[in-house]
Amino acid sequence: MFQLILNGKYFLEEKKAVISKIEFHLFRLLCGCICCCCTIGLSLCPVLCLNKRSKHAVSKVLDWENARLYHKLGLHWRLTKQKCPNNAVQEYVLMIEFRPPLSLSHPD
Repeated sequence: MFQLILNGKYFLEEKKAVISKIEFHLFRLLCGCICCCCTIGLSLCPVLCLNKRSKHAVSKVLDWENARLYHKLGLHWRLTKQKCPNNAVQEYVLMIEFRPPLSLSHPD
């Protein structure tokens, strides 16, 4: 049901474009993690920096897309940290929240 509500709100191409931008930044982080495994943890410091940089880059992409399109449609994308239910690990999740849409008759 949630998917039907979202499909009526915005185009599938727009969603795919945002997800591909986010995947690009996460791919860079994955490459850093693979390098860390190959060097037996010696390259851990650059991976930590990439982690912060990737979170910041994903947040910037989401902020830009929210301001450009999604706030006008009454949606807000954000990156949030959630605890996994079965263990103490925390993961980052893309959240889509419904907000009252901005009036299209008023200038930005």
